[in-house]
Amino acid sequence: MVTPGALRVPLLVLPLLLASGQKNSTSEPNISELPRKVCLGIINMDLYETFYLRSTAKCFTKCKQSKYKSCDLGNLQRYWVDYETHLVEESMTETVDLSFLKTSVKNFSTNISEDVHFSLTPSQLPRQVMEDEQKPADRVRLPRSLFATLQGSRATVRLAISVLDIGPGDLFKGPQLSLEDSGSVLNNRLVGLSVGRMRVTGLAEPLEIAFSHQPQPPNMTLTCVFWDVAKGPTGDWSSEGCSTEPGAKQTVCHCDHLTFFALLLRPVLDKDTAQTLTRISQAGCGASMIFLAFTIILYTALRPASPNGHRHWDCQQLWPLHHP
Repeated sequence: MVTPGALRVPLLVLPLLLASGQKNSTSEPNISELPRKVCLGIINMDLYETFYLRSTAKCFTKCKQSKYKSCDLGNLQRYWVDYETHLVEESMTETVDLSFLKTSVKNFSTNISEDVHFSLTPSQLPRQVMEDEQKPADRVRLPRSLFATLQGSRATVRLAISVLDIGPGDLFKGPQLSLEDSGSVLNNRLVGLSVGRMRVTGLAEPLEIAFSHQPQPPNMTLTCVFWDVAKGPTGDWSSEGCSTEPGAKQTVCHCDHLTFFALLLRPVLDKDTAQTLTRISQAGCGASMIFLAFTIILYTALRPASPNGHRHWDCQQLWPLHHP
């Protein structure tokens, strides 16, 4: 026989177990329970824990205009731009090592006596290298004059360097590249440089970013650009303040400000090819007009007579039968 005292213990333990289970279920969100409208860029706004970074990164592939409509490119792009500001201004994080994002955050004296160099080797965290080390193929050089311009506001500055893989979707593609389906961002990689909310523009000595790549065909142009948040309704790529130094396997960008940078690839038709395509288009249009005219004439010639016409003809044929 079970006594009331024996029942009291399980009854007291049960609420504790339920509370513990509820706590565990809510402490770590489940990816499978991800809200369907994350790609509208509102649900995860200002949330930068690893779970939210990963869930928002899923929009890199989902946000293709032809397949996935629940996207707000402006909000999503703003999310990643604001994330770098968060790392500098609010977070104590020094590194972020995710499959789609590699970030290093370091403090530097504004009275630094030499340039700052970082390796941007793909799939690795950005790593500071000494000036006398061998230059990596993918790298960034920040001139000491950049830090000197910040001396009036602080003795040290916190710098975030990120490499973001934006995938094959429409995010950070921009209106211009969306219209030019053949244009693309080199390796879908963006390089972000930020010192927080401070705007750094018009540098007397530009910073230097080197991108390595495979040899490109003669009709492919490579252009150094930065993400201009003020351009267009949701931002777009701009080359203002940047110059491009092309090479067979490496292109070097020189820019006078800090933001997100990339290397754009755009095919350009040579003069002979453009003229040939123009002639083909003109010939095609001419042939289409000829066949259209022929179709109209043939339709008119073979069109059956109207019902009134049939009746009128029948009356004329029958008139002699009734009036000899």
